[in-house]
Amino acid sequence: MPAFYHIATALVGLLFRAFTRCQVSGRENVPATGPLVLVSNHLNNADIPLLAASIPRGIVFMAKEELFRPPAGWAIKACGALRVRRGAVEASSLRQALDVLKQGKTLGVYPEGTRSRTGRLQTGKPGVAMIARHSQAPISPVAVTGTEKMAGAWWWLRRPRVTVSIGKTFTLPSRSGETNKESLTALTTFIMEHIAELLPPDYRGVYGRTLSRPAYGICDERDLQTERSGSPDRRRPERDEGSGTAPAVASPVRDGLSQSAAVSKGDSRAG
Repeated sequence: MPAFYHIATALVGLLFRAFTRCQVSGRENVPATGPLVLVSNHLNNADIPLLAASIPRGIVFMAKEELFRPPAGWAIKACGALRVRRGAVEASSLRQALDVLKQGKTLGVYPEGTRSRTGRLQTGKPGVAMIARHSQAPISPVAVTGTEKMAGAWWWLRRPRVTVSIGKTFTLPSRSGETNKESLTALTTFIMEHIAELLPPDYRGVYGRTLSRPAYGICDERDLQTERSGSPDRRRPERDEGSGTAPAVASPVRDGLSQSAAVSKGDSRAG
């Protein structure tokens, strides 16, 4: 990473500790080396420097092109961010993202594509699933809360509580054949649910009340039949107040993808 990146993140870390009650958990879940796709919810433009200061690795962010304009554009560019057009999935952006991962770096992506005006998680865009699908890089889910309160001229007097929760990494399975819209949607939901699990219930938005749906074309037919015929309520439970985390839930999406990933790893070892 550029020298400016390390200087800037050190300074940002000091500012967050001075003007917010910032807590970071799960740093031990971040792999020390190798390609990594880091995905997070998005509440405020301050989320980018916050994650850069919280994650124990340099991050190459995919940033909307508006951020490259004055007055802060020079800093975004100096930190090595990738310029992307909001709402568009361009081949050039995907190539740049995959190149970053091929170099063994960390790629930072906000799957919602824009900040949430309500603070609640919005529907994820398929770009992140395309990147993860083609690169097969591990995915690190991150949940941010509190930065939506960093608004107005005097927010720093309140020292809002800001949290960064880093979950365990996971991977998508290797699959042959065409990647269609349906499978990308299922994979995007799978990724977004990992972020939602780390968030308090009030922040989970569209993923707070979704049922665990099979990833079509990935899970077996029994899961599809169960989903069509009706099944016991698989909604995610409320967060355990004692531990601050939600207990694990059996999910056709999670189980099907995990089994596929395990088979893929087993095949690669056998070869």
